[in-house]
Amino acid sequence: MIAVAFIYASALGKSEADERAAFEQTLVQLDRLAVPHAMVSRSGRHGAQRDAQAIGYTGAVLSDDGGDGDSPTGTDPLSRLPAAVGFPPDRIFCVGVDPDADIEPARQAGMQTVWLRRVGDFPPQLPAPDHTITSMPELLEVLSGPYTRALLGMRYVLNSVTAKPPSY
Repeated sequence: MIAVAFIYASALGKSEADERAAFEQTLVQLDRLAVPHAMVSRSGRHGAQRDAQAIGYTGAVLSDDGGDGDSPTGTDPLSRLPAAVGFPPDRIFCVGVDPDADIEPARQAGMQTVWLRRVGDFPPQLPAPDHTITSMPELLEVLSGPYTRALLGMRYVLNSVTAKPPSY
């Protein structure tokens, strides 16, 4: 399966009504599909919680001050993300708006990167993101292929395990 992380979700859920509605609809779809998700913030526990509440985000929130559980103060929330969502880094799709602060650290952590392009081009000095979207609903299109492949893989494994031997 796959998981999603929203980096600096306050920027993802901008105050414009249509963008916030699109973000909320995307979250509803992720929940419906049982895709785990989390918000990653480097603005401290209180700032992260405030950002999450401002956009109506109710999922897991990881901050850099260790306020999201037993994590030590000052640890990078991206390093704790796999444990929080229950998937290895290469199965996590990190969505962010800032190429330097969001996308590049996620890429270095071995995660799939999804750049939510607001304005301008991606900086040529950085490795290109794995995916580029211009609106939150496009995220579901990006996830559809990996999600379907994961489900088919699970179906194959379940069928292999539960299949009766030919002698029955």
